Amino acid sequence: MNMNDYIIDSTIILGLIFLPPNKSKEIKRFFKKNSENLYTNEFVKFQISAFLIKEFDDQEMIENVTEGLNDLPLQFLKVNDVILSTARKISMTRKVNFFTATYHAEAISRNETFVTLDNDYYKKAKDLGNIKLI
Repeated sequence: MNMNDYIIDSTIILGLIFLPPNKSKEIKRFFKKNSENLYTNEFVKFQISAFLIKEFDDQEMIENVTEGLNDLPLQFLKVNDVILSTARKISMTRKVNFFTATYHAEAISRNETFVTLDNDYYKKAKDLGNIKLI
């Protein structure tokens, strides 16, 4: 657990998959440079599945994308009660998405850096520290 480890959210993974190559270049560099230090939490698969179901009507593609998550160089973290409590506090006081706050709470708890593409979240919570916007 250190500031050289990163907690990434669903926006980073979805950006890696769906952004055009010129826009996903920075994410790909980030993954390549930090492949042994990337973490996410157990909610990421739920969030990505919900997004894909809402946006696409292609079950085969959705299954392929969600199965492909296991091929990414990520370590999946279990979310405990302390993280949930911290995330609720962040979400309620900053008026931000609860699930996104769980990644940030995890990063703060582990003294790591939360990495996101969510500019709105970043603006509202950057003063908490332990966060990087790509």
